Amino acid sequence: MNKRNETLDIIKGICILMIIITHFPLEDGENLKFLYPFWIDMAVPMFMVITGYVYTLSYDKKKVESWQAAYSVSLLLDRFIRYTIPFAILFVPEVIFQKLVGNVTSVGDVVSGFAKGGYGPGGYYFPVMIQLVLIFPVIYFVVKKFDFIGLILCWGLNFVFELIQKFFNMPESVYRLLMFRYIFVVAFGCFLAIGKKQVKMWFWIALGVLSFVFIVVTRYGFYEPRIIRYWTGTSMMAVMFVFPFMAWAFGKLFNCSVLAKLGLASYNIFLFQKLYYCVPVWNYVTFVDNRLVQLLVNIVICSAAGYVFYLVEGPLTKKLIGKVVYGK
Repeated sequence: MNKRNETLDIIKGICILMIIITHFPLEDGENLKFLYPFWIDMAVPMFMVITGYVYTLSYDKKKVESWQAAYSVSLLLDRFIRYTIPFAILFVPEVIFQKLVGNVTSVGDVVSGFAKGGYGPGGYYFPVMIQLVLIFPVIYFVVKKFDFIGLILCWGLNFVFELIQKFFNMPESVYRLLMFRYIFVVAFGCFLAIGKKQVKMWFWIALGVLSFVFIVVTRYGFYEPRIIRYWTGTSMMAVMFVFPFMAWAFGKLFNCSVLAKLGLASYNIFLFQKLYYCVPVWNYVTFVDNRLVQLLVNIVICSAAGYVFYLVEGPLTKKLIGKVVYGK
């Protein structure tokens, strides 16, 4: 058996393809017509489950058993660099293009753009992951100490955040950049990794059904939540839709080398597709009348270029971390 569980990489590979699809320009109503709320929109929540799971395994491997260890400079700096270096590399051409079209006029605009995750679609993911590095120890120790009750407590923390955004009338532009909306789904990944309480599959299925109903009435029906106002399709009430699948899949071993490689390079592919859709280079494929072919071309370009970026950037960033963080 391989030391690395390729199942996680395969799921990440599928999810990054879903990310490319979700940012492809849609015609009115296509996202609902093709049932995006039940699969395409679940890509980021699934990434968050996997992140919670992998971070937990990493903590266990490194024997992180105290707050001091969790917030050690080396551990934090390692992850900050891993997220920031590839982001910064592709942020440069984004800034250049935004400068050319007049959207960037000062250094302040550049700093603001960097903090917001750049200018391409899905940019919120970078600041969210930077925040997660700082917040994850809280999630980890709560789940580790209280087990299943810890998972429920994290749901409560997530709900408190929703109450705060509602009470203070938080703008959506701020809400989208905050990691707190994903606390519950990250905690679920953490629980799958270390939970001692055996939770029957029927319970996850019940939560999945609850989320299914929530998605139907909010995306296809007439109901508008009074508290969870923003991003309802990936909110704490909707993400449970993927819980049964993730709980089942994490216990399986699958094999698909192509998807596994895409999963390994998923962050780099995400960053490249963000640049790709930010700079309207994808317009060059509009000479093809068939929109499905256009989408497939975009998938191939983003996947291939992102993977090459991973092959080039990955070793360099790893070497930098070795020198800066570990003095190797």
